[in-house]
Amino acid sequence: MHHKFLTLLLFCLTLSLLPASADAAPQDAVDWAALLTVPAEEAQREENSAQRMAHNIYSDPDLSATSGRFDGFLIDFKADQAGTATYWALCNWDMNLDDLKARVSAADAYAGAYAGLQMRPDGPKAIMSFWEVNYTDASGNPGKIEAKVVYPPVEETNHFDGEGEGANHIADYDWQAGRWYRMYLNCFQDAQGKTFVEQWIADLSTEKWTLISRFDTGLYHACFEGGMSQFMENYYADYANETRTFEYRNLYVREYKTADWTPVTTSRLSVDTYWDNKKGNAVFGAAADRFYGIANGYGPDAFELGTEVGDFFTIQPTGTLPQLPANEPFVTANQN
Repeated sequence: MHHKFLTLLLFCLTLSLLPASADAAPQDAVDWAALLTVPAEEAQREENSAQRMAHNIYSDPDLSATSGRFDGFLIDFKADQAGTATYWALCNWDMNLDDLKARVSAADAYAGAYAGLQMRPDGPKAIMSFWEVNYTDASGNPGKIEAKVVYPPVEETNHFDGEGEGANHIADYDWQAGRWYRMYLNCFQDAQGKTFVEQWIADLSTEKWTLISRFDTGLYHACFEGGMSQFMENYYADYANETRTFEYRNLYVREYKTADWTPVTTSRLSVDTYWDNKKGNAVFGAAADRFYGIANGYGPDAFELGTEVGDFFTIQPTGTLPQLPANEPFVTANQN
């Protein structure tokens, strides 16, 4: 136990002395093997008849120094090991419903959303999803608001159910393991106050931005709020034994109705232990300018069911606001 602690301490001290760079470089790579060693051949042969998945790792940022209402979000992301059937949700947020609640009975209404990158059996993807908003109108009749894709042009917005009902857009995006990417979420309004949300992804090795999707949320005078959190999830048990990693850095939120960006440097990282459908191990922490985590479903469950596995970590801000898309549309449209 003492040996493992000293190894991790030396690893973190070493990383803290290394310079940050715009893209992945050998000198700033996390030594994943020092954190979690997996015999690859054994892992692939291990049966998983109980269909258990690898543990999720969550990141819940400390937003206490912010207003709690935002119209922009930035995060840099890298996965050195991109295990199949993994969703890196790079932001989970709520849409503010003050305008809706002022007009209808919507005390219990919820408008959740998330966006990020996936490694699926059919290839790498980018995704953004919005849950439908249910409410009761002034006459007592139930109603719902569904987000719709307005870019790219599609015949019909894709709908999902299972964890609630909603709409999403899943796009082919050829992201690769070991390279840094930047996700930018932009929330803006038209002249009538109708609220739109965009997902942009940049490959930082080329500095090329791609607009993945733009949604008409169906809401008015809305903005981002909530935890602006992250998670790494193995969603399909057939691929549980594969190793998956993440690194997050350059997290920023843009305060609502301003052009002011606030860096997010503290977050609580944790492992899910509350559902009896997981196995394997997970390690997480922070070093220098990034949060990191690694997980796989190889072997028995390393965590006791129902235990608290998490801690707060703080990283160093880079001091420079990351680059945005050259033609990003935030001007004065959301000053209604």
